[in-house]
Amino acid sequence: MSYAKKSYVGISRRKVARLGRDCINSKVGLATFRLSTLPQAAAHELRDVIRSAAANYLVKHPNFNTDDLLIENIIVEAGPTVKRMLPRARGSADRIAKRSCHIKVYLKG
Repeated sequence: MSYAKKSYVGISRRKVARLGRDCINSKVGLATFRLSTLPQAAAHELRDVIRSAAANYLVKHPNFNTDDLLIENIIVEAGPTVKRMLPRARGSADRIAKRSCHIKVYLKG
């Protein structure tokens, strides 16, 4: 089993987890192809982590085709939230929460 993680990704956890649920129990080649055709920024980040996990597996097993690896699990955890203020009319302000997440991808051969 091999894994890769990417921390402090500047996208909300929900947006990444929605795409991650579709990739579980699929092959790496198919999942990266699917994610490369999607327009969401979360798809790009998730594809990078999956490709990194496949490269990590290739270090331990050099003569293995990484496209045949299965994505065992994708864990997306909430990262720190940065709070910002947006000025509004008559001296008031709205609160903006800039959310982040941590992505972990586990593969099995």
